[in-house]
Amino acid sequence: MIKNYFFGIFSLTALLLSYQSVVTFDRMVKDYEKRLSSSYSIIVVTEEEISLSMVKKFIPKVKSLDLIDSDEVIKNINNRLSAENILELQEELPLFYRIKLNYLPRKGDLDEIEESIFQLKGIIKVESFANLQNRISALFTIVSSILSVFTVIFLFTAVIITLQLTRLWKYEYSEKLSIMAILGAKMWKRSKELYVMTAISSVLAVIITFSLFTFLSSSTYVGAELVRFGLDPVRYEYLFDTVVMIAIAFITSMSSLTYVIIKTENEVS
Repeated sequence: MIKNYFFGIFSLTALLLSYQSVVTFDRMVKDYEKRLSSSYSIIVVTEEEISLSMVKKFIPKVKSLDLIDSDEVIKNINNRLSAENILELQEELPLFYRIKLNYLPRKGDLDEIEESIFQLKGIIKVESFANLQNRISALFTIVSSILSVFTVIFLFTAVIITLQLTRLWKYEYSEKLSIMAILGAKMWKRSKELYVMTAISSVLAVIITFSLFTFLSSSTYVGAELVRFGLDPVRYEYLFDTVVMIAIAFITSMSSLTYVIIKTENEVS
């Protein structure tokens, strides 16, 4: 009985760890994508001034439009030109703008964005760093596919564990429930102890998972290693994640037990 009891705790813990791992991985990917999005910009060279409202007519998801100081451009070639040539260059130099988007463009988006920018009057050149961005986009496509696989694995794990728990409850308690039913014990009396033990198993599974991810989110070593690879530390949202884990644990275990009790009740009657 103790062996089966610990197996129930282990099964629920494995289920919660699978769920929380998928959620944590998804958050890390989204945080990384958000950070890349904030640092990514498109450089536009134009003969005429443009405004944010003008750009938004063609690209609604523009976050900001900043005029690049011409001194920044000249600074890169300052050593190669005379003072006279620099003055001439300042007079003839076109306007440079930096466009930031409120999302990270995927492969194929940049061609459409460039075409939209060229619809503005006076545009000379648009530099979207498409080759680099397309490689990043391909990487995120792979990561999204991996996340989808993990999600499928989690769902598969949930189904398997639910079936295993059902078999466990049936093997452990069906005979006891049948005897108590024959002796005339009411259903709530027969199942009260089982529901209490199941609730305890669920709570212990949540505590184990909570403790592990609390450690991971607060560990300076784990955080430093993730930062070294350009990722944010593990983000554990204590209230939301704990409530969801409690719901998953209780729904899985209680539904399995209830199924066994109802099936046993029907067999006896």
